[in-house]
Amino acid sequence: MSQAQTNDAVDLKKKMQAELDFTSPQDIATTRNAGTDRGGRLLLDQKSEAKKGGLSTLNCVAYASAHIYNDMCATVWFMYLLYFICYTVGWGPKLASLALLSGQIADGIATNLVGFLMDKTNTRIGKRTPWFLLGTFLVIPSFILTFNTCYACDLICGLTEDRVCNTRRHKTIAFIYYIILPALFNIGWAAVQISTMSIIVSITYDQKQRDSLISYRNACTFGSNLFTLSVALMLFEFVPNAIWQFRILALLITLIGVVSGLFYLYGVPEVKLSNRAISQGIQYSSWSVESKGNSVEHWSEWLSITQFYAYGVVYTLTRMSINVTMTLTPFYLIHVLKYEKNEEEPTPPEIASVPLVSYFSSMVFTLLYSNTLNKYFNEYNRLTTLMYGAMLVIVSSIPFLFISPKIHWIVYLLVPFQGIGLAIGLNVASSLISDMLGRNNKSSSFVYGTYSLLDKFSSGILLVIIGATVIEKVQWLRLLAGILPIISSILAWIFAWIGKDKDIIDFDGV
Repeated sequence: MSQAQTNDAVDLKKKMQAELDFTSPQDIATTRNAGTDRGGRLLLDQKSEAKKGGLSTLNCVAYASAHIYNDMCATVWFMYLLYFICYTVGWGPKLASLALLSGQIADGIATNLVGFLMDKTNTRIGKRTPWFLLGTFLVIPSFILTFNTCYACDLICGLTEDRVCNTRRHKTIAFIYYIILPALFNIGWAAVQISTMSIIVSITYDQKQRDSLISYRNACTFGSNLFTLSVALMLFEFVPNAIWQFRILALLITLIGVVSGLFYLYGVPEVKLSNRAISQGIQYSSWSVESKGNSVEHWSEWLSITQFYAYGVVYTLTRMSINVTMTLTPFYLIHVLKYEKNEEEPTPPEIASVPLVSYFSSMVFTLLYSNTLNKYFNEYNRLTTLMYGAMLVIVSSIPFLFISPKIHWIVYLLVPFQGIGLAIGLNVASSLISDMLGRNNKSSSFVYGTYSLLDKFSSGILLVIIGATVIEKVQWLRLLAGILPIISSILAWIFAWIGKDKDIIDFDGV
């Protein structure tokens, strides 16, 4: 037998073994012994399953639920942290801005560090799962305590001789309290985010299935936002005490988040799914660095790849647009459209109902039409899809510059289209990162961590500047609400174009 024939025989044996690895012992016996069409169909079925990525419906649904707690917390965080500290507990915009900045800086530093350490982690339950657990344990207490009165103030003041605090001491303790807790919360949040984002690179190499997982995950994100705001709306309507509104909200979403986290751990066994993905030998996307001849073995090698920077900017711009829009919405509604609180409603219900409409439309679109849109535009033409999302954002954001309190109801007609445009941007940005990584499992966590650092720093610095200077100024709120999403969407498209391969892009062989 020639050397070529020997190599062909070895390759055929490996291929058959990879197929049989996913077949039960009873099915293997049937295939070997029956010699019938039924046995042949069985092997064909196994091939089809391998091409699909090997993930069951349970795996996909469990993955989609992985970030639900983080998403619910993020909704409350970006929508209400500034409002809560400014008005509910009454510490003013300066401390509120510093609390937000503290969280964003801690988050940005933690994401990069966590990503680096995650790539070095190797345990019996995988690289990412231990960090998911650690992050969840940090998020739970820090989130609940942040959206509450200053327990540390009461505790420390109770230990003094006179058992009271003077104004200066009380303010100092509150300052430390609302700086440390947001930092701890965001460190935990970062660990959960990076672990759940980067695990997708390990559990399937099928780009079509990755796109589906990203769409399901983002649909759950918008669904989490929708649920959180629905509960907030009911609490704002029926609970007369402002502090208890946020206490109940924090406890309820924590309970749901713990359940969804346990479901994720059960439905996504990282080690098992990662080993299965490796054995399937699915080819990688032609958008990946591997397809361009770059085999990234070490995290530092990413720093010499143009695509790495371009897609990082795309992701940062889309996330920043969403985060800033969420944070500005309550202040825009209160100061520009004059939805104000009163004795019967200590928290204006509109600051929940308006974003509720936006997230409902985003969730429905992402869940039902996101994959269809990708297929319609040549299935993987990311730039065309991103362009249509930017057009929706532009058309729906311009009126924010001109709405008056007399026609404030128009905001309910605009936010669904703005929400869909932002959802398209987030889906495409997430898919571009997955495309670029291909089958890289050695430094993918570093990539996601770096992108999250850019996201947190840019959003945090911008929000602190806004919060400390113009958060209550009508003209600035109009400009920011109308112009910022437009600029972000246009720049995101430009950098996506810069990062793409100039050659014809297709997904033959995926």
